[in-house]
Amino acid sequence: MRICFDMDGVLTSFEKNVRLVAEEMWPGKMPENYIPLDWDYTDIFTKKEWSAVWDKIKTIPNFWLRQPEMPENVQALKDFRLVNSAPIWFLTSRQATGGVSAQYQTQLWLLQRQLIGLGDTSKVIAVSKPEEKEQHIKELGIDFSIDDLSETVVRHNLIPNHKAYVLDQPWNQHCKEPRVYSVKQFLEIIS
Repeated sequence: MRICFDMDGVLTSFEKNVRLVAEEMWPGKMPENYIPLDWDYTDIFTKKEWSAVWDKIKTIPNFWLRQPEMPENVQALKDFRLVNSAPIWFLTSRQATGGVSAQYQTQLWLLQRQLIGLGDTSKVIAVSKPEEKEQHIKELGIDFSIDDLSETVVRHNLIPNHKAYVLDQPWNQHCKEPRVYSVKQFLEIIS
């Protein structure tokens, strides 16, 4: 059994990191515990503002390395790794930012939380667009994956011998693909 995890919205909290950027640009515009209803934060930002947020993100040194973890999901994966030796990959779509590469930032983040060892850094893949994940899943022969982007889960469920699950989030409520409500539930289902 080969397993693949997305990062943002599954193991890390992108919206909390975005809030740091938004606070610098427009203090008070983004509520402290805000959870977006869509990928473009349209209930808070105009298209122009959201573009400005991304322009700023691309200049922040090691933006991805400072992502807050989703504690319950990270702990569930740690617990799973203690009793299961299934190979695990981390396949995420992340834009380049200031500092080291998005892939290296992701590797360091995972190493810091003991989710990978030094010998596992090659199992961390950062792509620039979500559509690029599909080819890696095919090439690596991944059996199961979890992601929060519904379009990605739909595409991945078209891959022969692969089963993708969407992690329940406010921004993916329209998705009809198999849904899980935690990483723990995902791991219990596939075990």
